[in-house]
Amino acid sequence: MNIIAIFSSNKITNGASKRYIELLRQLSDKGHQITFIAESDMGLKNIDHIKIRTPKGILPKRFELIKQVLFNIKRIKTDTKNSDFIMVFGETNILASIILKKLLKIPLYIGIRSNIYISKKIKVYKSGLGIGKIKSKNSFLLKVYMSLVLKYERFLYNRANGIIVQNMDDYNHIYDLVKHDNINIIPNNLNVSWIDNSYANSNDSTELKKIIFVGSLNERKGILFLVEAINKLIMEGKKLELIVLGDGPQQKEIETYIEKHKLKSFVKMYGHVNDPAFYIRNSDLLVVPSIFDSFPNVILESLNIGTPVIGSDIGGIKVQLEYKELLFRPASEESIYNKLKWLLDKENYIICKGLCEERKEMFVFDWAQEFEKVFDL
Repeated sequence: MNIIAIFSSNKITNGASKRYIELLRQLSDKGHQITFIAESDMGLKNIDHIKIRTPKGILPKRFELIKQVLFNIKRIKTDTKNSDFIMVFGETNILASIILKKLLKIPLYIGIRSNIYISKKIKVYKSGLGIGKIKSKNSFLLKVYMSLVLKYERFLYNRANGIIVQNMDDYNHIYDLVKHDNINIIPNNLNVSWIDNSYANSNDSTELKKIIFVGSLNERKGILFLVEAINKLIMEGKKLELIVLGDGPQQKEIETYIEKHKLKSFVKMYGHVNDPAFYIRNSDLLVVPSIFDSFPNVILESLNIGTPVIGSDIGGIKVQLEYKELLFRPASEESIYNKLKWLLDKENYIICKGLCEERKEMFVFDWAQEFEKVFDL
């Protein structure tokens, strides 16, 4: 089959973009022809690359991408005349793909990698709604904005021939909005190209001393709740260390909290690192305290290494970890504190590690083949 793919960046910026490139690589390896509309070919082999500029300008990225697609539409029409459908991941790419669908008169499949409504709600209720140079937290304006977000979501979903999500929560959200008859759940898999199998089953921890967080430092990832729980345990005399890998808009707030509570000896912030697997292997526990998350790759990477994981009882995390022993209430410093305190008992820690080993086996499968079933290939 001939598949059109659109990518709005020239680099991997998050888990969704990493997954998208992985899917295209796997589909290409299975013999499908990929026409890739992006600035860079992202290292993909055996594809047709239509080069466009990475969207930059005063307009939001999704609208700049539309401009780039329309600017190159003559070549796109010529090079994709035998294409069967369009497949995109992420909200930023959907509007351009809807226009391309109409111009080429072919089906469109969209992969929703995060709940658009919740993502925008967390952002505007925390930082305010941008009106020019002003940030407003006026409750009426926020309510109007969030109602427009729902209308925007309906517009996107109603124009897709098929929708792929990662968990039942995201499925229910979209189905409640549009009653779409072709929503499919495909969880992420563990056997992907970027997971270094030389680290597989290499963690030999037997007790909890060193905890690790890997991810963006923003409200959605819930990192501050974890730091607050660590502070409470440190104040009780518990000997723990927290390693934080990642950067983001909440970094200064976290650093201020660490300094205020004299945690510099206990909480180490390393920023973005190229090889998080090394740090995960040398830690005793990965904590994923997200307020919402569809299916974090880092959990699968940690399961592969053998480092146990606990996470928030939401979205895809509750599917990945399943057992109550591995889950805690989201947005709750107290719940994280209680779970960590329970794991300080060596017997409980070993139980946790064994449950994680069981979950690992659930996520070894042919990921691209699941998409082929949706595309009816």
